[in-house]
Amino acid sequence: MRVGILALQGDFREHEEKLHALGVATQQVRLPKHLALVDRLIIPGGESTTIGKLLVRYGLLEPLRACAGHRLAVWGTCAGAILMASDIVDGIAEQPRLGVMSMTVQRNAYGRQRDSFETSLRFPHAGATSGASGVYPRPRYSFRGRRDRCAGNPAANKRHCGGAARTLARHNLSSRTHIG
Repeated sequence: MRVGILALQGDFREHEEKLHALGVATQQVRLPKHLALVDRLIIPGGESTTIGKLLVRYGLLEPLRACAGHRLAVWGTCAGAILMASDIVDGIAEQPRLGVMSMTVQRNAYGRQRDSFETSLRFPHAGATSGASGVYPRPRYSFRGRRDRCAGNPAANKRHCGGAARTLARHNLSSRTHIG
């Protein structure tokens, strides 16, 4: 199995480093011909409008749309999830997107990019003597129907979602989680 990582913009290097640490073969995807070399694809976090425009510029939008969920399982993190969404609440009307996952997202739901921050965390009650770094990006907000609710909740998958969640897991996933 070879996992492709869309490498146009965003945190694709972090995904690649984590996968290599797990012993997973990867392929940076920058052109349509790279799609034929991968079994899975990660669309990383970054700036969704920029990634969308680069998908068009490099001729990847339509080939990726044709593969997603059919021949190719796709996982979108943050901006990748925005690109995968069928509906974007506060998106730019002409914003290029894949629209391959039945969910609605709201970009910048918790503020603009300038509202992100990093701070030092301390855990004195846990016996920690030194702090850790905490990064707080302003994530998108996802909502709509059972598919979105069930995708991140294994217990709900068994109780409520059945085949729809299994199909979603097999084809397209999204999350707010950044790898890094």
